[in-house]
Amino acid sequence: MKTKQLLWPAITVAGIALLIRIVSAQPNSDGSHPALPHLAGTWINQVMISDPPPGVTNTSYQTLITCNADGGLTETSWSAGATTIGNGHGRWDRRGHAEFALTAIAIWPGAVLKGRSSIIFGSSPDEYTGIFRVDVLDAEGNSIASGSGTLLGRRLQAEPLTY
Repeated sequence: MKTKQLLWPAITVAGIALLIRIVSAQPNSDGSHPALPHLAGTWINQVMISDPPPGVTNTSYQTLITCNADGGLTETSWSAGATTIGNGHGRWDRRGHAEFALTAIAIWPGAVLKGRSSIIFGSSPDEYTGIFRVDVLDAEGNSIASGSGTLLGRRLQAEPLTY
């Protein structure tokens, strides 16, 4: 009888310990499952506008985006030889295993833009492709013109300084 009384608590403790071990196991610990791609970090994007808004003649430019782990982002856009740059702030959200949605409001001289992107990672966690739409907003936040296109993003890597 005393053996039964001691056996059940021991089995219960062992079962709980096993359950904790299973639940807390890392999905990538044995290399059999690929790690989820993440956006946290800084990205250089090449942007190609396939359907520019009226008056836009430059159909290719670059953006530098820094994505924070909490879902915030900051963005700067520029074009070679251009005298102006645009700066934006926004949010990103995971939409699937390797898919993300980004929304940013950018301030350009004489315009406010709202950009939305859908990006997806391929085989590399340091590169993605995506589509976007940008709206030119009036003073009340209404879209008065829009454009769309594609983008290619590459994670900025730290480069050690060599002497």
